[in-house]
Amino acid sequence: MKAYAEFHVPESYAEEFLPADLGKKKMNFVRIVRVPVGSEIYQKIGEIYKQVRTRDKKFFFHGWNIHRSYSKKELASAKLLLLKINKTFEPTGLECGTVYDNHNACDICGTGIQQITELILDLNTVPKNVDIARTISNEIIISREFAKLLIDNNVKGCNINIVHHNSPEYKKKAWFQLMATSLVSVNSATKTGEDPFDEDEHNKYRCAKGHTIGLDILSELSIDIDSWNGSDFAATKELFGVNRGLLRTYPLLVISQKLYRLITEMHCKGFTVEVVHLVARG
Repeated sequence: MKAYAEFHVPESYAEEFLPADLGKKKMNFVRIVRVPVGSEIYQKIGEIYKQVRTRDKKFFFHGWNIHRSYSKKELASAKLLLLKINKTFEPTGLECGTVYDNHNACDICGTGIQQITELILDLNTVPKNVDIARTISNEIIISREFAKLLIDNNVKGCNINIVHHNSPEYKKKAWFQLMATSLVSVNSATKTGEDPFDEDEHNKYRCAKGHTIGLDILSELSIDIDSWNGSDFAATKELFGVNRGLLRTYPLLVISQKLYRLITEMHCKGFTVEVVHLVARG
């Protein structure tokens, strides 16, 4: 596995702290910097991050992502893989008429809001040329072809329901909501936090009741081996993110090797995967 970190650095900070030939300018005010995780320059960015936080009370970068790439052998030998959905869109189901019940939501992190009607969306806003996407409220939809693949192959661990358009005149492509019915537990070996250089030591984004365990995942995902029942699709019991406005905390999604092969052979679009580690509870 190879891991690269991508940072979106304001050009003013990039000019002050980084070599002129490092990264690529975007619109003349942001520099996209991509470096190997753990490298000397990666560690240097971590030092600069802390310096800027102390000196200016600001962030050295405004966005980040970690890209992990695997060999075919590594992917083929993994029993579980993390399914990462590439495209997010609006408006959300709540804005389009989907009804939710928040009476049992956690009073600390807001987790536990229940969808009580079938999903209603503005399907005109679904990203093009994908078979899976999600709203900013983490409502996951899949194409008819993806749904048929799951049904025809008796994929275990999920429910599939039709998505309704918020106008009865919609006559285009059908979409379906994908919901996990199987759960797995995140192992303590998994690192979470606000960004690669801030593991949230003050637990700002961690629920005291254990529902939400971090704003984002920072490492590869490790799962308690005895929590997986062999299903092809599952969601983590523990959630990530924050409930704020239309944003919702969300689980991570994992798929079996069987399902990975099926969606790869079908050339499904709109996702990437990472290897998941199955480990004994620590």
